[in-house]
Amino acid sequence: MATISFAKKDLIKESGIGKPEDIIPKIGMEVENDDGNEITLDITPNRPDLLDIVGLARQLSLHGGIRKPNLYNVDGDSGIKITVGSSVGKIRPYIAGIVVKGANFTPDSIRYLINFTEKIGDTLGRNRKKLAIGMHDLNAIHGNLTYDAAVDGSIVPLNSESSMGFSEVLKENAKGIKYSKVLGFTGKRQLLPFLKDNDKTISLIPITNCNETKVTEKTGELFIDITGTDDFTVEKVADMLACSFMDSKCRVYSVTVEAHDGKKHVFPKLSSKSIAISEAGLIKVIGYKQNLRILELCSRSGYTFKESGKIIHVKVPAYRYDVLNDQDVYEDLLFAYGYDNVSSIGIASQNTGIVDPYTRLSEELTEIMLGLGYTEAYNNYLTNERYEFELMNKDFNKDSIVSIKYAKTENISIMRTSIIPSLIRSLLNSSSEQMPYKIFEIGNVFNVEKGKVHEGRRMALVSEHPKADFSEIKACVASLLKTLELQPEYEKASESYFIEGRCAAIKINGNEVGNFGEVHPKVITGFGLDEPIAACEIDLDRLADAMSKGKNKAL
Repeated sequence: MATISFAKKDLIKESGIGKPEDIIPKIGMEVENDDGNEITLDITPNRPDLLDIVGLARQLSLHGGIRKPNLYNVDGDSGIKITVGSSVGKIRPYIAGIVVKGANFTPDSIRYLINFTEKIGDTLGRNRKKLAIGMHDLNAIHGNLTYDAAVDGSIVPLNSESSMGFSEVLKENAKGIKYSKVLGFTGKRQLLPFLKDNDKTISLIPITNCNETKVTEKTGELFIDITGTDDFTVEKVADMLACSFMDSKCRVYSVTVEAHDGKKHVFPKLSSKSIAISEAGLIKVIGYKQNLRILELCSRSGYTFKESGKIIHVKVPAYRYDVLNDQDVYEDLLFAYGYDNVSSIGIASQNTGIVDPYTRLSEELTEIMLGLGYTEAYNNYLTNERYEFELMNKDFNKDSIVSIKYAKTENISIMRTSIIPSLIRSLLNSSSEQMPYKIFEIGNVFNVEKGKVHEGRRMALVSEHPKADFSEIKACVASLLKTLELQPEYEKASESYFIEGRCAAIKINGNEVGNFGEVHPKVITGFGLDEPIAACEIDLDRLADAMSKGKNKAL
């Protein structure tokens, strides 16, 4: 989540809502602090448009029914063209631009705007690596623009009076030092993206704008550039900014981008996809019939719509980055309806419940592990390729993982295939506690086998302290299996995340049920840890099968 703060009086004035702190939770956000003068809230990653005071006020007033959805259109062509050069496509290929006129800034409003663009760059833009925004005084720009990349050039950085070479900026300027890693800058000669007009470089991207085009309270006309590595993200952020300025009563004009291949693109596109929904679909989501007033809910969610029989075609607002299908629309409608208004309904059953065998096994394993001095952990099944494969020194095979189809953040893109990475991440949160750190988890993992998703149950345990080693984790595994009245065999094994020669497979009745060993130093340092770690992971499906054949008491 991203944290953002606004003066409460400004949010009240912008939204028309007397007590915004009461409405904010109803649109799915959380008020972190409200001292009466300033209100601080957490914005979820799927709603970057709410990082802006104008966007947040828009959503609050829509929800409160005091504003109708706006129809967004540009006022015309700005006459500005951006020509994309041949070199920049290798490192940061996409650019969009918009022109804004009629701005009337105050010290607070310009601060909110700058904070908004910075937050977008840090969150949705992945610390400016995926996307960055530059704002310029339009009247300081001369002629059309060129977007390209070069080994070196010169710019007068923001809040500076002296011209500097590109490489100098990356080595000596505060912003240059901070964001040089985004470009993978090593100090050697390499291509650096820039934007220039007829007589100067106006931006070294994504590092700094030039001081000559600095936006101040006196600026009434702006040129805004949006650059990045993903065309859809660049397009939607341009739309987001355009809608925000239009809602602020400014006039927005289009900018033409001519790509290196000669194709022309006009921004903002203000694209708005149509999604078909129905009252029956919403009822299915809620779980019972109710007088929903679905058209009113659409309007209070910011959707314009057109009815066609029982089907309602809603138009997704151009500022929405996150609405991909009907389920996203139904989620918005539920927020408008109010989760507090959804009643609970008992489920009638004539069946007698029994304890699931895996539940009994999990309970016994938990009791054993607690007795061995381990603490139980609970982690999310959702993760990403970096933690699951890259940091674990494992090869990534996209055909064997379950990916999130409509992932809205790079932090959550796949279902986990192992529990050990989750536990190692949990160790990062234990740094304030006294060692040794010993934790375990029983949960599900997911993978694709023969084209079908397989959901399996695993148990994993990790121990971190200066003397954690192979012998310790082997003794723990032996105690665990002995308590379950099993007779394991251990064989030498090899896993990329364990130290070679300090890893073993666990076999019962000739069948492998898991492995254990000392975690490789590359994995430990990759996760930002220092002390040795010993770990084990057991496949509970295979373990249960072995126990069943042995007629063990746990099953």
